[in-house]
Amino acid sequence: MGLLARLKKGARAAARHLGEGEFEAGDRQVICAVCQHAVFDRGSARLNTAAASLLNLDWANRTAHTLLCANCGHVLWFVKRPSRLIR
Repeated sequence: MGLLARLKKGARAAARHLGEGEFEAGDRQVICAVCQHAVFDRGSARLNTAAASLLNLDWANRTAHTLLCANCGHVLWFVKRPSRLIR
């Protein structure tokens, strides 16, 4: 893969992940359960377990996908990554 192709691929990936936006999960738009806001910032969190931490294997734990409400700060957790809605 050439340099230009890699730069284009990186730019597309960055555009998908940057900034706040609206998301859907399970074919439904995600709405904050606290304030009914629809704009979120995407993130992720490691699901650490005591056994893995004891053995210094935290890197082997699963990752959850999170959406942080841009209005009230409530955090929603997902196993499957929510999709950004393009409007």
